[in-house]
Amino acid sequence: KGRRVWDKIDEYNPKYLYLKKCKKSEVLFGLDQTLPYIKQKDEVIICESEKGVMQLWSYGYKNCVSVGGHSISNTQLEKILRMNINNVVIAFDKDVSESELLEEYKKLCNFANVTCIVDIYNLLNDKESPMDNPEKWNILYKSRRYKFDVEKGEIIK
Repeated sequence: KGRRVWDKIDEYNPKYLYLKKCKKSEVLFGLDQTLPYIKQKDEVIICESEKGVMQLWSYGYKNCVSVGGHSISNTQLEKILRMNINNVVIAFDKDVSESELLEEYKKLCNFANVTCIVDIYNLLNDKESPMDNPEKWNILYKSRRYKFDVEKGEIIK
């Protein structure tokens, strides 16, 4: 998968280009390298992008995967559940709404202890990923992880 580096992104110039055919919804990027660390820590951090996995790896967080977007497919969900781990952290970008996070949370909350990184204090810029800056990541990972009240559809603070 390649990524455009110029600004013009539209239906004719997509942000991402697949160099080989790939069913994105069947891939957990990084799993081939990160599974031992996920098992060891009994936790997986789910990022939106492949870049997020590489950034976290460089910060020493090696227990992560990417879903290639902000929706966990049924196939990706099955792979996560087959890891048989107890803790899941959803770490999607700032532009993902709380209602979108809630939908992903619901997919996993009956099977694991799920928390979501939510930037309720606006530490991140508009389209910034939680892992773009190591200092911000450490703050968000350590103290800005929240659960949802599924029935009320809101974050528990």
